[in-house]
Amino acid sequence: MQPKFEVYQDVADEWRWRLIAANGQIVATSGEGYSSVSAATAGTQVVRRISTDALVVTLKPVAKAPEAANSTARAMDKLKAGRARQEVAVPPSPDPKVRPSLAAPPPLAGTTGATDALPPPPSTTGGSDADSVAPASEPSAD
Repeated sequence: MQPKFEVYQDVADEWRWRLIAANGQIVATSGEGYSSVSAATAGTQVVRRISTDALVVTLKPVAKAPEAANSTARAMDKLKAGRARQEVAVPPSPDPKVRPSLAAPPPLAGTTGATDALPPPPSTTGGSDADSVAPASEPSAD
C-alpha cells in the first residue's frame, strides 16, 4: 500500500486529515478540525510541502534536579502540617439530636453571637405589607 492522506469528517462535523504509512499505521494527524474539506485538504498540502525540507532534531530529555523532587515532598509535608494546625475540636452538643459537626461555632471574643448584627425580621402579625414598612425619610430642605 502506498502512503496516503485521508481527509474525513469527525463526530463534531469538522474536517480532519491523517497520514497513513505504507504499513497501514497512522503516523500523523491534523490535530485540529477544519470547517471545510478544502481547508483540511489545504492542510495536507502544507504538510507535504514543508516536510520535504524539515530537519530531524533529537532533543535530550531534561533531567530532574534531585532537590526538585524533594521540594515537592517538603511542600506536601508543609501542607499537611498546616491542615493539622487548623483542625479544631468541636465540643459535643448538649442536645443529643444535634450532630457535633452541625453545632454552631462559639461566638467570637467580644461579641454575644452572630445574630446580634442582623436586623429583626419584619412583623407578620396583622396589617398589610404597607403597615410593616417604615416610610423613607426625606432630606430636610434647610
